[in-house]
Parts: sequence; C-alpha cells; structure tokens
Amino acid sequence: MNRDMLVIIDEAPLDLAILREIFKGLFHVECFEETRPAIACIHRNLSRVCAILLGIRPGKRKSGLQVLEQLQTAEKTEALPVVLFASDAKKEDVLHAVEKGAADFLIKPFNPL
Repeated sequence: MNRDMLVIIDEAPLDLAILREIFKGLFHVECFEETRPAIACIHRNLSRVCAILLGIRPGKRKSGLQVLEQLQTAEKTEALPVVLFASDAKKEDVLHAVEKGAADFLIKPFNPL
C-alpha cells in the first residue's frame, strides 16, 4: 500500500480548509478538529499515513505538544513525521517541539508557493 495520506489536526476550520486545498493534489488529506478521532484514523491507516500536520493547540483537550508526545512514545506511531504549526510561536516553542521529536515547525499564515 502507498503512503499517500496526510493527517491534519487543528481546531480552526479555516486553517484546515486552507491546508486541505494546498495538499489535496499531492495526498489523500484527512482533516480533524479534535485529536481523538484523528489518533483513531492514524491507527486505522498506519500503512497509508505519510505525515501529520499538527496545530500546536489542536482541540480543547490536548495541546499539540501533548499529542506529539503521545505519537512519539507509541511504538506504532513513533516513526511518523509530525510537523507542528502555529501563528504565534515563540522561539522556545519551536525548539521545544523539535526536542520533543517534531520533524519541523511551520508558522502561519501558510504560503503554498
């Protein structure tokens, strides 16, 4: 099976729509406003997921860093690349995310070029 699925998790529907539009020609995109269904989707589709884009504060229950840590500490998902994003990230947020295992950190607004 091809790793063709990009999972995007963020609480902002507009950001999800923008990211879906940017990546829809490259990947099968699954967007989630809440972490629980996103994690379930990731586990159901482990062989297809190529990367996860994660808002630093997705949903109301867990921060992006908590979700990153959950993914990094689970044997089945530890190798998946996770890219965090935020609009108001401070340098220490970015460094902390990379130390926790994020593959990269993007700053909004997004520019598809």
